[in-house]
Amino acid sequence: MAQGRAVRIFLWIVVAVVVLIVALAILAAAFQKQLEQFALRQTVPDVAFDAAPKPAAPDYGDDASWAALPGRPGFAAMVPAGTSKAPPLDVDIFFVHPTTYLKSARWNAPIDEPDAARVLDSAVLKNQASAFAQAGAIYAPRYRQAAFGAFFAGPERGDEAARALDLAYGDVERAFAAFLDRRAANRPFVLAGHSQGSRHLLHLLADHVAGTALADRLVAAYVVGWPVAVDSDPAALPGIDVCRTATDTGCLISWQSFADRPDEAEGFHRAFLARTAERPTLAGPPRGDEAMLCTNPLSWTTDTETVPATANRGGVRWVIGSAPLGEPIPNLTGARCTPEGILALTEPPGGDFATYLLPGQNYHVYDIALFYETVAANVRARAEAALAAMGGAPDPATETDAPAAEPGDEPGRPDQDETDQGGIDRDEPGQNQPGQTGPRL
Repeated sequence: MAQGRAVRIFLWIVVAVVVLIVALAILAAAFQKQLEQFALRQTVPDVAFDAAPKPAAPDYGDDASWAALPGRPGFAAMVPAGTSKAPPLDVDIFFVHPTTYLKSARWNAPIDEPDAARVLDSAVLKNQASAFAQAGAIYAPRYRQAAFGAFFAGPERGDEAARALDLAYGDVERAFAAFLDRRAANRPFVLAGHSQGSRHLLHLLADHVAGTALADRLVAAYVVGWPVAVDSDPAALPGIDVCRTATDTGCLISWQSFADRPDEAEGFHRAFLARTAERPTLAGPPRGDEAMLCTNPLSWTTDTETVPATANRGGVRWVIGSAPLGEPIPNLTGARCTPEGILALTEPPGGDFATYLLPGQNYHVYDIALFYETVAANVRARAEAALAAMGGAPDPATETDAPAAEPGDEPGRPDQDETDQGGIDRDEPGQNQPGQTGPRL
């Protein structure tokens, strides 16, 4: 009970802080500079990056550095009430969680920071990771995530924010290397994340998957809740295209959910688009006026056709604490992709789906929950397509998720082809890759 209350408080703080920032950003131009500075002071860490406490780097050989593993998936193993989990396929899922650290004492959170860990374990794994975990074996690393305020740092502190994100990304890189070590080399894998987690996955694709043998076993990359430049970012991922059908594999998927009410939230939409336009593409320059990638999760296409709510297999209400997931709600909402790359909800739900609604009718928290059953079915369909293309299931003798390990046991570490690791340096977290001249946002 206390755990659920703490998570609710955390999510309400997220809403309150973002409301403050966006509302201030669209006030009178005469006060814009002063108001933005005030808003930034409320969210950006109040200590210099070099002076901030540096959390110890996670050891991904230690099970405690993982929020979920095949032998102990935790809340990621939950399924909605009234449904049953199909037998797992011979695929692995690498899930990178969104921001769960709101405090301003640090630029990067320790992996055992109590409040951030509680939200990850009892909310994110249950409401997001579980949709992907239904297809196969789930791996979800804990990492020294960048603080919430890092995403709102102005130019004067942009380098500090970039360094915080670079440190977090370095952990994700090392976790991915450990993921490759822990699994059988010939199994297909899914990359999935949300918000900050999707940002890190996008860079992971560019640095360690695209143009390598790993790309041949990529089922799909679900980089949800993060702006992906529709042309520039895929162009920086050789061999990885945008997913355009429900069973394409080796490709990229992304969406960001808003109510389809532009007149009621025009100012907030402009502020959102302006802020995301400042984010660098994988090639370096800001996205600018380039549209964002929008994959409609009701059709798995990228066109602007409206897909009716009848195509929605079921959304699932966010549940926090120890309570189980509720029953899916079919036909919850339809959706269409706008020319700018926003996923517009044609019947935006209220009630439990609007509890943590962000400014501009932004359903960011619910990007996955709104389409939970459709997402779960699609991950499985793409995994089946990938397995079929590979000629069937991998050699059972190399599977690492059967039999399942007991909680606390170290999963098996099958031999790996060292050429299949994507060039990840396991010993120096947070280091820039060749050709990268500085930290990246």
